[in-house]
Amino acid sequence: MPVLKVYPHEIIVTTTTGGTDGYTDEEGYYHKGTEGKTSTQKIACQAVPSTTPNNVITYDDGDQVEYSYSVLLDRNCREFIRGENVTLNLLNGVSHNLTVKDFYRYQSNAKLWV
Repeated sequence: MPVLKVYPHEIIVTTTTGGTDGYTDEEGYYHKGTEGKTSTQKIACQAVPSTTPNNVITYDDGDQVEYSYSVLLDRNCREFIRGENVTLNLLNGVSHNLTVKDFYRYQSNAKLWV
């Protein structure tokens, strides 16, 4: 008997840590910075495209942003930060590079708007 996957899609988060920026010294010579360590994390999810005309999030300060997908995640997933870049891979092989608009952790799952 086939089993239905609750989270058939995946979100890929790439983070870089530990690098230093380049700088120009007092004599005007540029010194190249060092590259950081890049890590990739794949997280199972269920992406639902926004099909309503009211696909807008209103922040506490009154700013409004539009989102393309609402994404359901497991309750124990990592914390997402507004403005973070993620890649959403759908079942049909299509992938979208998106920006996190908002993140909220509910009692039984978490929701991400991108």
